[in-house]
Amino acid sequence: MQHVRLYARVSTDEQAKKNTSIPAQLSELKKYCKNNNMKIQDVYIDNGISASTIKKRDGLKKLLEDVKPNEVILFTKVDRVSRNILDANIIVQKLNKENIGIRAILESDNNIDTSSADGKFMFDLMVSLAERERSLVSERIKFSFEHKKLKKEPLGKVPFGYTLKDKKACIDKNNADIVKNTFNVFIQTKNITQTQRILNEMYNIQKGRSFYQKILDRKAYTGIVYDIPDFYPPIISEDTFLTAESLRSNQYTRTTKHNYLFSGLCFCSCGCRMNPTTQSKQLKNGKKVYKVYRCSSKALGKGNCTNSIYEGMIEKKIIDQLEPYLEEEIQLETAPIKKQPIDPIPIKRKIERLKTLYIDGIIDKKDFDIKYQEFQKQLSNALKSNKSDNSTHKKALSEWKSVKSHYFDLTEREKSTFWKALLNKIEIDKNKDIKFSIL
Repeated sequence: MQHVRLYARVSTDEQAKKNTSIPAQLSELKKYCKNNNMKIQDVYIDNGISASTIKKRDGLKKLLEDVKPNEVILFTKVDRVSRNILDANIIVQKLNKENIGIRAILESDNNIDTSSADGKFMFDLMVSLAERERSLVSERIKFSFEHKKLKKEPLGKVPFGYTLKDKKACIDKNNADIVKNTFNVFIQTKNITQTQRILNEMYNIQKGRSFYQKILDRKAYTGIVYDIPDFYPPIISEDTFLTAESLRSNQYTRTTKHNYLFSGLCFCSCGCRMNPTTQSKQLKNGKKVYKVYRCSSKALGKGNCTNSIYEGMIEKKIIDQLEPYLEEEIQLETAPIKKQPIDPIPIKRKIERLKTLYIDGIIDKKDFDIKYQEFQKQLSNALKSNKSDNSTHKKALSEWKSVKSHYFDLTEREKSTFWKALLNKIEIDKNKDIKFSIL
């Protein structure tokens, strides 16, 4: 009698489907064992887990530990085991070495023998198809989200102070008043604990510091979400948010041991914030402490980026580049517009319709990519043609020239104040090249 071990898996989005549910899979597997005179050694389940990787699949990992030579692993379809060709091949290599068979009972050919060339080819083909399907679903979800953004539809739960109505964020008048006064009281008191006490007494509620801190953190209350203005109806002005943010930033600076010139301004090219810290080096004449900015992606669990840069290098690069950059921007802003301005709205509508066609499966990925690039180019040209003159860079250049001659006589705190009043954002890539923008 053949000894077998059963494996069943379902992802979160598949749980509602009866034909892929855990009970449905186990029913088919047990019926197959009964009809083929097989003895079940154990059953392994991964419930609500994706097949994209084996790392979080405790059931599959336990199965691979328990299975013994000459046994067979049964599952309903190949995509229950893996939708990642690399993971699938690692599993197959381990099983082949120990003379362990695998069988997908509901595939067109359930006698997959991965020890043979043909069997290995068929297995790889089915896993590749499953991986392709997973990628397509992921792409469609991504573009569905982009589609929702364009329609200004929230992608999840709306913040405190808002409510959902007809897929749009609307102001919850009672709670919006708490949000508005949280900012007003904090700006007056400059103290989060006093803000908490006053608001709790004012509205007869019991909320902790973190509740009010989260409110002060949310730029969404200005209406700006995903860098899209008026995504939500604004509860406060952007000036109010920036005033509160500046007060909180100054409070943080006072409590730190070191004054960092660019704290809050630096971002890695991977998209994560670069946090300031210190690094010590032992030199012949003693220990020297350097200020360093490091990418936060590892700490946040968002990747393995190790980008870092010394503060002195950032300062030197900005000083070297600032004046030429401002002069070039001023020249571009003041240059006469020779071409007729192009209205970008119709192009944006075309892009939105194109995304809808792709999401609905009416056009394929190749056609989408061609058209999307074409429309993006048109949109970029339209935005360039409408570039208007403004005095932002002229003002920044004037400010820099007034400080330039005595910049190195300033204290660290004074330098920090100057840069934070002038710069909007600094982006640093892995080659230590920087880009910056002006407030």
